[in-house]
Amino acid sequence: GGFAKGWITALDGVQQGGAVGSVILLVSVAALAISIRCWFGLQVAFLVPSDLLEDLEDLAGRGDVPAALARCEEDLSLFGRMMREGLAEMGRRRGVGTSAADVVLDEECLRARSRFSWLAAIAAVATQLGLYGTVVGIIVTLNQGCCDGPKSAEIAWGIGMALVTTAEG
Repeated sequence: GGFAKGWITALDGVQQGGAVGSVILLVSVAALAISIRCWFGLQVAFLVPSDLLEDLEDLAGRGDVPAALARCEEDLSLFGRMMREGLAEMGRRRGVGTSAADVVLDEECLRARSRFSWLAAIAAVATQLGLYGTVVGIIVTLNQGCCDGPKSAEIAWGIGMALVTTAEG
């Protein structure tokens, strides 16, 4: 493996991290997926598509509220949902529309906070798993050294392998 040469590859890390390292890897993949979802969800083109904005400006200029509402119903973006709810509420109660749009925005903020909360939890768990793997690895190494007669090179290698989970975490 990589320890013999003084360097460790990513594959060595996965193999030598053992069960704890495998769990850390799975948690890391989940965190990456959530991060990508958050990144795409915060892109302006996703939040406020330019084609929807242009269409609504045109329809508003013509005063065609039913067509604007129909156009918003086709769009799944945050802006489209906010406009759809606001226009629908305006149709039910003249002069009011911002409270329905505010509700949609509040719901989206809660979803975003939930995703970021998951990221924070994953980061905390991965760190703790890394420390747990290190402690277990050092205990196993020291126990083997006591039983087999300690050799500094073997103990150093074992501790180095135990630290792999710290790096992974």
